[in-house]
Amino acid sequence: MIIDAIRYCEVAAATVLFFDYFLTLDSEVTFIWQPDWGIVKALFLLMRYVPFVDVTFRLYHHAIPSTTRWGCLLSGQVVPASITIGLASTEYLLAIRTWGLWRKHRVAGIVIFTLATGCLITILVLIVEYLRSVKFDRSPSLLEAPCAITAVDKMFIVYAILFLFELALLFATLIAGIDLCSFGTSRFIRVVIRDGVFYYIYLGALSAANVILLTKQTDYSHTLVMIHRVLHAVLAARVMFNLRANAYK
Repeated sequence: MIIDAIRYCEVAAATVLFFDYFLTLDSEVTFIWQPDWGIVKALFLLMRYVPFVDVTFRLYHHAIPSTTRWGCLLSGQVVPASITIGLASTEYLLAIRTWGLWRKHRVAGIVIFTLATGCLITILVLIVEYLRSVKFDRSPSLLEAPCAITAVDKMFIVYAILFLFELALLFATLIAGIDLCSFGTSRFIRVVIRDGVFYYIYLGALSAANVILLTKQTDYSHTLVMIHRVLHAVLAARVMFNLRANAYK
């Protein structure tokens, strides 16, 4: 039952990812592919397409159970590494967006990117520790899971860091919004602030839920991991599409 619950959540996450991709493909072609290459475009494409690696490997893991080390490796090590790359690209992309709200103020940029880099380094240390500690054992029930994965699991710290960083970006967005409102607001500015605030609230709530579940170290602890991962990319992509769409008006 526990394995089924996690499987259903991951299938639901995959459905959202693929469905939203085809819904927003026209926006991607218009607002992302046409402009010249740059750091924002590169980060966006990482954020947009790396989730398909995570989701595909997890679906493969469920659909074609394998007791080989390679089959378990995909799920136990490749997927966490891929998720980390996707989350990092998303957070840096949103950090750039937040810095833009501060009109690329030098001090604000130093604070935002120092904080982002510090969070990323800490997360990388934790992920490397996790990956190096992963061990694969035969599952007691091969019908439910092909292998049992054990590791030093400090993922709750990773999500706590994400939560705090997103909270910091939320406050930075609100402060920048208040400052911009003092000079009058355009529709573009209202959209940018609104999208940013709602994004950080939704993702912050999911990150907090993951912290709580992972801290308890139960069989259900990883239930929301893939849902968080997919929504993190989907919502951030929509924020970028709305930003570009309103900028071109």
